[in-house]
Amino acid sequence: MLSHALLTAAVAAGLTTALPQPQASGGTGGNATNPFAGREWYANPYYAAEINDFALPNLTAELKPAAEAVAKTGSFVWMDTRAKISLLETYLADIKTKNAAGANIMATFVVYDLPDRDCAALASNGELALDKDGENIYKTEYIDKIASIIKQYPDVKVNLAIEPDCKDYFNPAFAL
Repeated sequence: MLSHALLTAAVAAGLTTALPQPQASGGTGGNATNPFAGREWYANPYYAAEINDFALPNLTAELKPAAEAVAKTGSFVWMDTRAKISLLETYLADIKTKNAAGANIMATFVVYDLPDRDCAALASNGELALDKDGENIYKTEYIDKIASIIKQYPDVKVNLAIEPDCKDYFNPAFAL
């Protein structure tokens, strides 16, 4: 099944080994601990800039503190095109710098560039098409590059989700 192959590409590229793996607890029960416990989500600089540049100038004084708080709230960064791959390295370097200065931030990304991913919704037209070597491009020019960058930052905890856009792509066995 093609969708199985696409999601498997992420696993084959080594993303699962690049992700923080659960550590065994100190107890004798062998329970795994949450590697993200106690960490803050990374506040996406793009969304923060949108709030600061466009929303804040138009808000009343009583609404500005709430908007400023939203700008500092962590969220997933959507990696929905190959052009955004360079942002991954920028953001991971920023997180590494902040953590070295005493923060405790984890990276949170959504991988979202499956070929033919729109499922006829016309809401998120993808840049890759299966009939134009999309599966190979997805693996080599997207997943492999993402995995390579994440591996360069082993000290940054990464919470990575692969977003299948429709039920045909979803296979719970490959959820990361």
